Amino acid sequence: MKKTILVILSGFYSLCSYGQISAEQTAWQQPVDFSKKTFLLKTNWDQWGEYARFSPDHQVLGCWSTALAQVLYYHQLKPFGSVQYNCTKGYAVRDTLERHSLNWADFVPEITPGSAPEKKEAVARYIFMTAEAIRKDFGTGRYLEMVNPVPQLEKHFQCKAEFYTCITGDIPFPKPQMDEIVKNEKIRHLIKEDSVRLLIRNEIKAGRPVYFHFGNFSSYGHSTVIDGYHELNNTFFVHINYGSSGFRTGWYNLFEPIDVKDDLRLRAFVTIRPILPAVRN
Repeated sequence: MKKTILVILSGFYSLCSYGQISAEQTAWQQPVDFSKKTFLLKTNWDQWGEYARFSPDHQVLGCWSTALAQVLYYHQLKPFGSVQYNCTKGYAVRDTLERHSLNWADFVPEITPGSAPEKKEAVARYIFMTAEAIRKDFGTGRYLEMVNPVPQLEKHFQCKAEFYTCITGDIPFPKPQMDEIVKNEKIRHLIKEDSVRLLIRNEIKAGRPVYFHFGNFSSYGHSTVIDGYHELNNTFFVHINYGSSGFRTGWYNLFEPIDVKDDLRLRAFVTIRPILPAVRN
């Protein structure tokens, strides 16, 4: 049965990829200049290089990790609890998250060559702990959860989180298989475009950035953060923090392809609401 479920879920592997496009590739959509519009996040973090200094063999942290870390940091939520799992490439992850001291004053919007060592360490450690908490499968483009990070988020951060999925076009699996995915990954909210608009409006107005994944179910997927929205001539623009040191961060039409021509097929969102006032140093 477990093998069957893994085969079924393999169609969702694009959710777990870190296959963001590069500067050498031509993106389907370019950001629109709304320079006078505001957005929530001040960070421009990344999943590579200095940011990955604590990951095993400096393996990429993953786009889930970077996106969620920026949202969790925005709410100043500290991770807690123990993590213990083995990666498919042989890395053993063992950590007690609350043993690491976090001083919010050490955090910076972006790691630069001139950043002080304690600033680099604080940001890199926080993203790595987020990756541990949501069980990044280091050395691969995946996570152990495959689809839905919410159970692990709620286990290791003082928050209430919800996972929403919006699919455009035909669902690429037979209904029994889709039902199995929904059940095993605890997907409770399959929503349409109007509900997506309402969700984003409500969360941003409440001052809560939204984790956002887009992909095509097969060869492409990338996770980001929506931290602003703007409606113009019935077009719903959102401000996307791309999670790549500012690369491709900007305003996009949410209901058009963003990176590749068929990444409109899948839109996934995670809302995060702190349960208790954050403990600030």
